Amino acid sequence: MSNNKLQKVEEQLLAEKNVSDSVLNKVKVLEAKGNLELPKNYSPSNAMKQAWLKISQDFKLAKCTEASTANALLDMVTQGLNPAKDQCYFIPYGDKLVLQRSYHGNVMMLKRDAGAKDVVAQVIYEDDNFKQELDSVGRIKAIKHEQDFFNIDKNKIKG
Repeated sequence: MSNNKLQKVEEQLLAEKNVSDSVLNKVKVLEAKGNLELPKNYSPSNAMKQAWLKISQDFKLAKCTEASTANALLDMVTQGLNPAKDQCYFIPYGDKLVLQRSYHGNVMMLKRDAGAKDVVAQVIYEDDNFKQELDSVGRIKAIKHEQDFFNIDKNKIKG
């Protein structure tokens, strides 16, 4: 990208008043400088709009500091997550906003970034028979999980 285009993007960053717009412009600058590569078919603008809707509609989220909100939004974009798809959640810790990737976000990233074909999670309940075998370096190499239908109780989840 030419210096003129890069300069224009940086000028837009300074002109924006809204936190989400500032973060989006920061992303554009990072991309222009080659410091950030977003996943294919990921729209940071769409994700940012969805995030801003969620943040602005929740009093606890909206009262968080601008700096922490900007960091949470930037974290979302750099991971290629979208809150409209329940891939992440915004959580307030006092006046600080933090992004947390969800199970759906983990699955999406495993498929997109690691090439996983499918991700299947199984719940282990109290009284299930669960054994795992480890190889010489401590990786799981075999799992045995026997589950009785009558063990299934959301109040007795063990793993």
